[in-house]
Amino acid sequence: MEFNSNPSCIMHIDLNSCFATIEQQANPFLRGKPVAVAAFTSPGGCILAASIEAKRIGIKTGMRVKDGRAIYSKLVVLPPDPWKYRNVHLKLRKLISDYTNDFSPKSIDEFVLNLKDYPALKDCSIKLVAQDIKRRIKNTYQIIEFNKTCIVSVWRKRCLLSWPALPFHRSQYLCM
Repeated sequence: MEFNSNPSCIMHIDLNSCFATIEQQANPFLRGKPVAVAAFTSPGGCILAASIEAKRIGIKTGMRVKDGRAIYSKLVVLPPDPWKYRNVHLKLRKLISDYTNDFSPKSIDEFVLNLKDYPALKDCSIKLVAQDIKRRIKNTYQIIEFNKTCIVSVWRKRCLLSWPALPFHRSQYLCM
């Protein structure tokens, strides 16, 4: 396989624990507490997103609410609020469009940007653009523990594999 010597121009943005983080930002009383957003808040409901604090104690996406509460009885479980998440998605789209019009939302909290031939890269490196995007997201949403919540990675070309399927550690590619 030939080495791709082209400069990096593809950026991947992913907000981890997105729904739970958005809920924590909307309600300051939830900040710093283990929070889960679940399809149904009843014991059999499925956890759709766990906050960073919940993940630290072993609560995972896909787990049942009753299993999450078995790990931590004071787990705050909230129903999803799709309009709130969509509003954040639209704000992120607006922010990203300041850098390029060539981007694809992969989910409500994940985007792939192609910065090739866009002015964002004419004046500075892709690393500086990535840092600027991350700074703007942080300042816009004032996310606690933001470095664990937002991952920005840079690639030379689009990668169709998911993170777990990649044969190398993602820190080998600029992740911030």
